[in-house]
Amino acid sequence: MKKVFLKSGREKLPISKNPLVFSGAVLKTENPETGSIVEVVDYKGDFIAYGHWNGNARVAIRLLEWDKNVIPDTNWLKQKVASAIRKRENIIKNTNACKLIFRESDMLPGIEADLFGEGVFLNVVSPGMDIEKKNIAEAILDTVPNIKWVYDKSNSLDRTEEGLEPSVVILAGEDYKNEQEIVENGLTFQANCEIQKYGFYTEYRSIRENLQKYAKDKNVLDACCFCGEFSIYALAGGAKKITLCDVSKFVLDRAKKNIALNGFDSDKAEFMRDDVFGFFRKARQKKETFSLIILDPPPFVEKRTEASKWVKTYKDINMAAMNILEKDGILITFCRDDSITHEMFREALAFASKDSFSDMTILEQLHQSEDYPIRISAPETEFLKGMILQKN
Repeated sequence: MKKVFLKSGREKLPISKNPLVFSGAVLKTENPETGSIVEVVDYKGDFIAYGHWNGNARVAIRLLEWDKNVIPDTNWLKQKVASAIRKRENIIKNTNACKLIFRESDMLPGIEADLFGEGVFLNVVSPGMDIEKKNIAEAILDTVPNIKWVYDKSNSLDRTEEGLEPSVVILAGEDYKNEQEIVENGLTFQANCEIQKYGFYTEYRSIRENLQKYAKDKNVLDACCFCGEFSIYALAGGAKKITLCDVSKFVLDRAKKNIALNGFDSDKAEFMRDDVFGFFRKARQKKETFSLIILDPPPFVEKRTEASKWVKTYKDINMAAMNILEKDGILITFCRDDSITHEMFREALAFASKDSFSDMTILEQLHQSEDYPIRISAPETEFLKGMILQKN
């Protein structure tokens, strides 16, 4: 096995089990092949860990195993995949859609796997894991009960940056259907797997369930509503009326179907096709207000280096929401930009409160559901930030 030497002082993060080693930390190598397992050592040659090598990418090494006596071979990988899935056993009892493998959080960097209806979607972004795709699929099929297929949907930009071509192919079992019925906490959703997040955001599961306690008798605005998941939980919690706003007719139509699928009164729901800023502006002009607003905008930041300038956009969109929020009303607001820190998001909300002359109180701070665990040694695994605020 070939070695990769790290620069002096750059061994601290790997030793603390942050699994990503960037190319700038590499001192020298013994010319390993892309995708091969390498022995990572410090500048003196002392062992740190084993990992997958990719000398052509910004992330040069994805670390796998810190015990020198344990080689991360195919059997090791299958055991790690099975272990990650077993940690989600209690979640799978209540839903057929969840994250089974969450890359660095499960110490399987380069892999994501999603249970979704009748099967599992696999997304592999590193050359080392790409070599093992068939073995990963076999381990998933052996471990997850009652699934019909494992489908390789590895077509993200991350894969391109690793020097890999997109890959969309059945790895195990039969072909899958684009439409999957998702069951979560007794509610049912029809998801189209060809749109973003396979048509259903599993990372909000615990937040959606928590939403119900705030919804009773509320006049709710679901801004950027996607396929209506928050609205359906609000209706289940006893909401008086729901207004769903999204720029996409396609997702609004799906939201209508999902509301009907769960047997809720369609007269309680109003569907508005508009961009969120336009809707907020028109609502304020009409002096329309809401007692509960759910604000989940798409990510704004295109380049990590430009994150700070987008804080103003988060301030502006939340200020617009606060302007149409009733006294004692609840604002549930999110940021999905992983380059916007908690501190930056909270600063945006503070300025939104000030500029809208709204006295806001934080009731709860939110993050992604438990099948997306946040590893302390890998802070980049936290990507979803949220707040529940009340207007005084």
